[in-house]
Amino acid sequence: MDSNIIEIYSSKEIALEKLNDIYNKDSIIIVLKSDQYLENVISIGFCINKEFFHFPVDDNKEFWLQKIIDIIEQKELKVYSYDIKYLFSVFLKNNINIERIDLFKDVSFYLYDMFGNNTPLFYENIFNITDVEPIETSYMKHYDSQFKFDNFPNQVLTEKELDEQIRTELKIIFRLINSFKFRKADYIDLYNLASYYYAHIENTGFKIDHKAIDKHGYSNISKYFSDYNEGEHFAKAKWNFDRTSTGRLSSKFHNFPKKYSDIIVPRHTDGVLMGLDFTAFEFKTLLAYLEVKFEEDDPYEYIASQTRYNRSAIKNTMIKYIYGSSEIDYFVLKKLKEVFDIDKKLNLLIINARKTKSITTPHGRIIKYKEESEVNRKAVNNIIQNMATYYITYVTSIITNILKKEENGLQGSNVIATVYDEIILDIHPEHIDFIKANIIKWIDSIDKIKNPYVKFIPKITIGKNLAELKK
Repeated sequence: MDSNIIEIYSSKEIALEKLNDIYNKDSIIIVLKSDQYLENVISIGFCINKEFFHFPVDDNKEFWLQKIIDIIEQKELKVYSYDIKYLFSVFLKNNINIERIDLFKDVSFYLYDMFGNNTPLFYENIFNITDVEPIETSYMKHYDSQFKFDNFPNQVLTEKELDEQIRTELKIIFRLINSFKFRKADYIDLYNLASYYYAHIENTGFKIDHKAIDKHGYSNISKYFSDYNEGEHFAKAKWNFDRTSTGRLSSKFHNFPKKYSDIIVPRHTDGVLMGLDFTAFEFKTLLAYLEVKFEEDDPYEYIASQTRYNRSAIKNTMIKYIYGSSEIDYFVLKKLKEVFDIDKKLNLLIINARKTKSITTPHGRIIKYKEESEVNRKAVNNIIQNMATYYITYVTSIITNILKKEENGLQGSNVIATVYDEIILDIHPEHIDFIKANIIKWIDSIDKIKNPYVKFIPKITIGKNLAELKK
């Protein structure tokens, strides 16, 4: 097929022939469209060496999805998708097992691999676009208008139409690249790993106590979930990557009110919910960044023991400082800085950020600011949020992997949510003692997140519903 032609196939025979052609390639881009519940795959699209083709999927969607996976894994193709977590979710929802997660990447990395660190510069010079539209909105606008699959005939685009589409598509991809700001391979690897395991978490969902739903009112609660199955009493939430400047995960569930949290219960009789809550997580992250060694568990308690201020006053002051509040007790802040001798290091951080109106996090993310006032308010916070997100996302992915591996015999126990620096698990009754005894060891053994300055040891809480974890 001519590389300047995009074809949309309605014939399954032609589509199958095209799929077999993939054997001669080393990389592909995949686009899947399905309904909102990821059950009914509507169409499959491919881009192979600048050749694009799409075809609608019949009722035998498992055949098509399994065929794709078999080809990918047998040939070890590099696979790029417009939303890698969405792609994983579609396969998982349709019971298609993926063994080689490492072969899958977000389509932004296709350009990253091509242009590396020059990609954002190339993007700015070619397209002269400085604003970054929301990723999902950009793609949905593009594909909803571009591809319609209801009873269409074979279609061929003219060269002019192709040029216009490719330019539109590249703009979207470059917006995506510019919003990611990746510079280090470890963050790219984490993004792919986390996309897979958060797809698992989203598909697992929450068991809902229908009596508690009746008590609180469905309309008060439904807005925090992406899906609620009233018949089976299950709800699901979504976590979005890179919708924030720091890369921090965003989710409607992050704002789930404590007063409604008794609705989320274990899915197994006599099971429990388990919370992993990291003490003084943000402050410890800052100490690690500033290379200040602290081997104890609670820096707030330590500062309290060295000053006349209580833990609550110290914690409140530090949180306000991290989040750029102007309502700070500066006497407490001064003492806090003195105890760890961090004042000069913090000042140097701010001075350097003012010079460039930007920061670069340890994981390679560049965050730019328009005004000096933004630097003063956000620089410290943004570094902490990026580092903290990397840590929690990695821990969550590893724990999810341990629980899902058949050889570990822990099926039925799952990670069901993360809320900023807290990880929430739904534990099968037969696994409670084993997981409680080993989970800190699992976390402590993850080499990628170890640092020589502080230890992140979570406090373990157990409850019969989410409300009991929050006490």
